[in-house]
Amino acid sequence: MRPAARIALLIIGIAIAAYGTASLTGGWLGTPPWWEQPHPLGIISLDRIESGEVRLTKDDAFEPRPGRTAVSIGAATSGLALAAFGAWPRRRRERVA
Repeated sequence: MRPAARIALLIIGIAIAAYGTASLTGGWLGTPPWWEQPHPLGIISLDRIESGEVRLTKDDAFEPRPGRTAVSIGAATSGLALAAFGAWPRRRRERVA
């Protein structure tokens, strides 16, 4: 494998591992797409306006996805495996003259 490809695998693997770890430790890189799912009904509330009218509003609500920690652990471990594959030392082939 060419050294440039190995360096690319190493960088991509570290990035995936960092994103998976960040999602497990409080989402300091943002909420990952597999962490929450929209609630099918949302939150429906009745608001009373100053004029006395009642208005029905619907807000988007999110609920935790089942198995979200397993996906984060899988992302972190696959990133580490990819980084290890990219960083693994390779033997040079001897060229026959």
